[in-house]
Amino acid sequence: MTKNQSQWVINFEQDSDIQVIADDLDLTVLKLRLPNTYERYLATLFFNRNSEKLAAQSQEMLAIWHFRAALSQFQSIMDLVKHDMPPNRKQIWKRDPIKETLESHRLVSTMTRVRNLALHTGKLQSPLQERTAIFLPGGRRNVMLLILCPITLDDFNEGNKPNLRFLKWFNRQATIWSANELLTEATFVLLAALDNFVRMNFQHIAQQNNALDKIRHAKRALSCE
Repeated sequence: MTKNQSQWVINFEQDSDIQVIADDLDLTVLKLRLPNTYERYLATLFFNRNSEKLAAQSQEMLAIWHFRAALSQFQSIMDLVKHDMPPNRKQIWKRDPIKETLESHRLVSTMTRVRNLALHTGKLQSPLQERTAIFLPGGRRNVMLLILCPITLDDFNEGNKPNLRFLKWFNRQATIWSANELLTEATFVLLAALDNFVRMNFQHIAQQNNALDKIRHAKRALSCE
C-alpha cells in the first residue's frame, strides 16, 4: 500500500516469510493527534520488552504473563483510534481503506485473534526454547525465547477464526521468530499504517493537549523498564 504523503510504505500483499523484525518508529505526529492510541502503543512495547527480558532470564511463567499483557494492549490500539477522533470526524476512520486493510493484514489480524486465544482459553502454548542467535557485535550465542506452538482453526471460536491461509503463514513464522518478535513486527506494521492515516488526515484531527500528560507518564514508565 502506497499513498501520497505517506511516511511509511507497508507491503500488505506478499506471503513471503518475515526477513527482518522492524525497530521503533518516530511517531511524533501520531502522538499529538491520537494520544490515547499512542499510549497503548507504549504499553505494548513495555510489556513485550519485559516479557523478552524475562524469557532470556529463563523465567517462563513471568515471561508468559507479560506477553499476555502485551497482547491485550496491542489489540486495544485500533479500538482507541475512534475514541481519539473528534466527534464530528469519527467517520473518517471508519471509512478509511487503511482500517480495512489492517483488519485483513495477515500478521496484524492473526495476532489480534491470538490475543483472544491467549486471554480467553488455555490453548495458546508458548514455552521457552533455547535458540542460537547471531548478535552484531558479539557473534553467536544461545538465548532463551518464548516460542508459539502451532495453532489450528479448531482452537478458535466461531466468528473469531482467522483466515486459514494467514494461519498457515503465521505458524511458519512462529518456527522462525519468537512470540515477542512477532508481536514487535505486528506492532510496527499497525503503527506505521496509523501514522500514514494521521498524516493524510492531519487537518481533520485536532491536537488533544489534555492527553499529553498521560503520554509523558507512559514514556517515563517505558524508560524505567
